[in-house]
Amino acid sequence: MLEEFRKGFKYKQQLLRPAMVKVAVSTASSPSADSEDSQSDQKA
Repeated sequence: MLEEFRKGFKYKQQLLRPAMVKVAVSTASSPSADSEDSQSDQKA
């Protein structure tokens, strides 16, 4: 997460407004993560 534009709020364990954030994207992907994703797709 790079930046929080708007803070989220909860009231008594109930989400009233989710946070609005800027998320960074990883440019380097690990081979193990790719194989796990493809295995979970095959099971579904």
